[in-house]
Amino acid sequence: MKILVEEEYGWRYWVWTPESNDYNAVREEFETVTSKENYFCLISPRVDFGGQWDEVEHEEWMRVYQSGDFTATAHLHDETDSVITERKETHTQ
Repeated sequence: MKILVEEEYGWRYWVWTPESNDYNAVREEFETVTSKENYFCLISPRVDFGGQWDEVEHEEWMRVYQSGDFTATAHLHDETDSVITERKETHTQ
């Protein structure tokens, strides 16, 4: 599973490979972590979520996005606006 993550409105871009291949489990964990009061990704998403996190340039992130080779996208910032969204085409396969 590959998740494209934009951290804090373009501050950093990531390709995240979670430890689990179960999207619903990953989404639940993401939502649990990011909905905690005063959540803010302070050090690194690796600390908050585990799995493999590869920091990439925006151009690489967009290349993967345009290729469609990902399971979901996520915006990571704080408890008020962090969100993960499944790419619908992968769900129907």
